Amino acid sequence: MQSRAKTSDFNTLYEAGKYEEAKQLAAAGAANANEESDPLLWNLHAGACCIAGGQFESAVAIFDEAEVFCKEDDLQNDALKGTQTAGEILTNRYIVDYDPTQYDKTFVNYYKALSFMALGDFDSSRVEWNRVYERQRMAVAEFEKEISKTREELFAELEEQENAAASESGTAEETGTAADEVQAVDSGEEEETDVDVQRMVEAAKERMNEKGEQHQWQPYTDFVNPYPTYVGGLFWLTKGQDKGDYEKALDNFKRVKGMTECELVDQDIASAEVCLAGSGAKTAAKNVWVVFENGMGPILDEIRLDLPIFAVSQSSPIKTVSMALPHMKFRDKAYDYLEVVAGGATDRTTQLADIDRVVATEFDVYYDSILAKSIASTVAKMLGQVVAQEALGDAGALIVGIFNSLTTQADTRMWTALPKEVQVARVKLPKDGRLQLKSPQGLVLSDVVIPECNDCIVYVRIPKANIPAAVTTIPL
Repeated sequence: MQSRAKTSDFNTLYEAGKYEEAKQLAAAGAANANEESDPLLWNLHAGACCIAGGQFESAVAIFDEAEVFCKEDDLQNDALKGTQTAGEILTNRYIVDYDPTQYDKTFVNYYKALSFMALGDFDSSRVEWNRVYERQRMAVAEFEKEISKTREELFAELEEQENAAASESGTAEETGTAADEVQAVDSGEEEETDVDVQRMVEAAKERMNEKGEQHQWQPYTDFVNPYPTYVGGLFWLTKGQDKGDYEKALDNFKRVKGMTECELVDQDIASAEVCLAGSGAKTAAKNVWVVFENGMGPILDEIRLDLPIFAVSQSSPIKTVSMALPHMKFRDKAYDYLEVVAGGATDRTTQLADIDRVVATEFDVYYDSILAKSIASTVAKMLGQVVAQEALGDAGALIVGIFNSLTTQADTRMWTALPKEVQVARVKLPKDGRLQLKSPQGLVLSDVVIPECNDCIVYVRIPKANIPAAVTTIPL
């Protein structure tokens, strides 16, 4: 299990720009297989440190390992996932390995593509950009599948998963499942134990609303992440080999334009159209794109809801039922924008992608499933406490109650090194090959020397204000 203390230590180091120390902590977590069940998540953390620190060969190696776990998740059958879910319900989510999100999987291939570009290996980068496209396509299909689920389907799914685990342990149909209890009460059937689940659901949502923890985010078109889509467009534009590549660039830029209000994308669309009109001939103009990963993305924290008297036995009242749910906390930008000074002219970065929005949208999509599992877990534990009290008296109920309290934990694991947003700027490559990055207050953050090249991406990572900018030039 990835300890919350270690995650907090990692976050502190990363936010301070201590990428090497943060990487070492994450690498130790990934390698400590006997004690940690989250090698994938630690690999994601370590890989992000390599990207910020300009260690692109290491980044590729680490993200290669992460991709293996992502592919295993893709291929994992429903029966195995069902058994894992049953384990979550009876104990807590932390007993199973970290389940990668769709944006995790996309970012893995994105950062590999970016790393290969930085290493000058454009053939390998081309492969990764195609994988980025495929990852986003798969994500759309998964989101559509999840959104189409009804409440009844969610509970039916939980029942199947619990029954699968019960069959393995030889206890199937002996006591019924938590999902059985949920559906029985909702349908008005009489049960020996009366479980008012509907009231529990309503109370949980009401409490979350009171705490301001219910978010409704408007997804980007087709749930596509505009950040990798845009940089992929830059790859196809600058390293295109034929008309098909330039068509990909144009498609990517038009897609981004349809999702964001970033006006400079119009320049990129025009460049792609010129290349197509010239049968693939590149323009003579040399450009620099500043890609600024700004601030820190969301983290998950735990919120505990103690719901009183929503489940009672005919003979033994349950005083309280505890639920633990993850809630999303949003962190700050480093700066509102960067000033880019090049060739005597000054430009500034503008928002390309709101990564908070990408992350929170996926969280919202799966929130009903998270809530359903939490309710099923609560009901299952409550029923166990009722049985213990009826069989063993108050002492037995107390022991079970303590166990339930200790195992009632929300799953707050996530990739915490992603940026809050991504901003971009496009300027002509200055004749002296130099540009300067400044804060909105005029503080010089970096003097950048552009190597001899046709075009260039300047990758900038600043997690927090007053933290030194990590800058990498990627000649194209």
